[in-house]
Amino acid sequence: MRFAPTSAARTMCALALALAALDPPLALGRDAWAQTDPSAQRAREIFKKSEQSYRDGRFQEAVDLLTEAYRLDPKPVLLYNMARAYEGLGDNPRALDAYRRYLQSEPHAPDRGALEQRIATLERQQEEREALERQRDAAAREKHETPPPPQPVEPPRSPSAVPWVVAGVGVAGIGAGIVLGLLARGRHADAVDSKDATKAIELQDGAERLATGANIALIAGGAMALGAGIWGIVDLATLDGGARAAAPRIGVALGARGLYVRGAF
Repeated sequence: MRFAPTSAARTMCALALALAALDPPLALGRDAWAQTDPSAQRAREIFKKSEQSYRDGRFQEAVDLLTEAYRLDPKPVLLYNMARAYEGLGDNPRALDAYRRYLQSEPHAPDRGALEQRIATLERQQEEREALERQRDAAAREKHETPPPPQPVEPPRSPSAVPWVVAGVGVAGIGAGIVLGLLARGRHADAVDSKDATKAIELQDGAERLATGANIALIAGGAMALGAGIWGIVDLATLDGGARAAAPRIGVALGARGLYVRGAF
């Protein structure tokens, strides 16, 4: 069994569920375990169970079974299958380790070039993920360490249109994220249907890049829209005197079908 390409995007449940439906082709020949050694026969039985676990989307169970099979009979292809299962879990570091061990065990693997490209892609994704985590941690530290600036005394003012413009940009970002997500799903479907392994990997890499862009657009757009909405509401709530009386009254509520904005002008 050789597992077909899957998405490393752990964060995105839709892609992970789609990957679980893939039908991985066999990576071992019929005589791969043509041995009488009890350990080898037991490894073959465990290997067959891991195949079904992977197809059902039970990636951790597939990893556990493949690890046990490799302990009994360390065939290199088990490392490859283990890497695919780790990708299903979104565990890029362990997937990379398993891929590298596979190539070390199979220096003349026929698909070595494609796998080296896959490794490079996973390394780049891991670096991007770690960079985002560092930025988030730095922002969190800055938020807790920097005291809020003193609030200046301002003269009466009119409501600002800036928050609502920013909110509109955020909504546009959400729309872009949805479009990218749909494109990623289509690219992934093409990868599944492709009969060429190298082409399938290229299509899957493109799907993952689109999915990453979709995630960033959705998160950034949602954060921008929500932050701008709160900003606008606070802006209206802090108006003074006649400006507050003349300002439109706007309320935001979360309903069963989405976010609702109601107001009086």
